[in-house]
Amino acid sequence: MIEIDVPETTIAFGDGQRAKYIAPTRVRLEHSLLAMSKWEAKYQRSFLNEEPRTSEEVEYYIRCMALDDVEPYIFSTFSSQDYDAIQAYISASHTATTFQSYGPPRPSKMHVVTTEVIYYMMIIRGIPFDVETWPIDRLMTLLKVYDIESNRGKKGTTMSAKQSAQWRIDENERRKRMMKSKG
Repeated sequence: MIEIDVPETTIAFGDGQRAKYIAPTRVRLEHSLLAMSKWEAKYQRSFLNEEPRTSEEVEYYIRCMALDDVEPYIFSTFSSQDYDAIQAYISASHTATTFQSYGPPRPSKMHVVTTEVIYYMMIIRGIPFDVETWPIDRLMTLLKVYDIESNRGKKGTTMSAKQSAQWRIDENERRKRMMKSKG
């Protein structure tokens, strides 16, 4: 979760005749499956795709991230530093789990991953819906860990001889760098 502190301020509305006092406010935001599904409901396309978003779409997504009821005009007080902090938070992995890949990446069977697909993946794995409020990278890591752990020891899930040899080479190189050794 990221928290944005909005200082005490007064904002003027478009007509110039009205102004609104804003008390100091803390806005709590989470980049989650729930927030993404709200965004997809409005824009009817995958949030995870590579297409650029308009500033309107970005602002709406930040509203979807709000964990508390926040008046819409509060978001107009966010500074460029606030937007940078939110973007950095969205880009962060939020997990200590890492995965080692062996060989070239495999093409995905599903080209477009929507929130409905992620909910489906949760259902078939028996993962409760209350994790929809987790940071999305953490949820996706959980799904991947589930797949890895549930396939442990099953035929066809071990490395090939070539993959195993490459892993040993990479691991030896990593250890040499770590120990500052030449061999």
